Amino acid sequence: MRERPNLVPPAVAAVMEPPLDYRDILVHVDTTPAGEARLGLGIVLAQRFNAHLTGIHIVPEAEVPPTYKPSAVERVAEVYAETARAAAATTEALFHDRVRGLTLATDYRTMQGDIADRLRQASRFVDLVVIGQADTENPAGLDPFVLSERVVFGSAAPMLVVPILFRAPEIGRSVLVGWDGSGEAARAIRDALPFLRRASRVTVVAVDPDRQGHLPGGADTNAMVTHLARHAVNAVADVIHSGERHAAEVLLSRAADVDADTIVMGAYGHLRVREFLLGGTTPDILEHTSIPVLVSR
Repeated sequence: MRERPNLVPPAVAAVMEPPLDYRDILVHVDTTPAGEARLGLGIVLAQRFNAHLTGIHIVPEAEVPPTYKPSAVERVAEVYAETARAAAATTEALFHDRVRGLTLATDYRTMQGDIADRLRQASRFVDLVVIGQADTENPAGLDPFVLSERVVFGSAAPMLVVPILFRAPEIGRSVLVGWDGSGEAARAIRDALPFLRRASRVTVVAVDPDRQGHLPGGADTNAMVTHLARHAVNAVADVIHSGERHAAEVLLSRAADVDADTIVMGAYGHLRVREFLLGGTTPDILEHTSIPVLVSR
């Protein structure tokens, strides 16, 4: 009997199958304590997954606030530029100092432009992007979105959003997965498989699953647990009824209950920009979390 030909081209099959591990990790580094802690976590993850680690520092365009007199604008712009050059040099030295002597493939780059734009572009060439909750190095602008929310809209890779005050050296031991039956949540779970396979505890949490409109009959938590078992992930289902509480509050509270050190969740794209502006589960969690969140859309 003749064997049936494989009708799926190898390149397409590679895209269809989730990666067994992260092989390319990008970490956004800056001069702040949060940036240094983020770099440390990026190094630990690159060692864990035997990944290539790229450090990136982005120098934003100098935008002088309109409060300055026209005669002072040029001088203020020069001061901004000098400060940015010093920050870039400090960050590059920090990166090379932290990876020196490690058995780790690395590279480093300094770029100029809008931080979120540059990170979104760079995400197309890596498997995981490690960023902070917000840009803590530069003055806050008028944009209504914090850095993490701006990057997620166009990111081609999952993002690991690290809270500003987070300092733990390891993550991924106990993982809470937010499951609502949506395509975004399913994609986040697939993107998080390298973490989930190594976790000692995985809790799949559905908040008010019968009220979710993404699947007929609501979110099926047991079906997701069964699916994860086929990927050698020993997960447990956890259904919670919110009452009058917001879903983000419920998820963060449950993460504390199960001693989770990582949250996995999907993020809605630009078609739901109104939710980001007026409030929603994803932005609320990104703003209030005290542990890293792996976000995918």
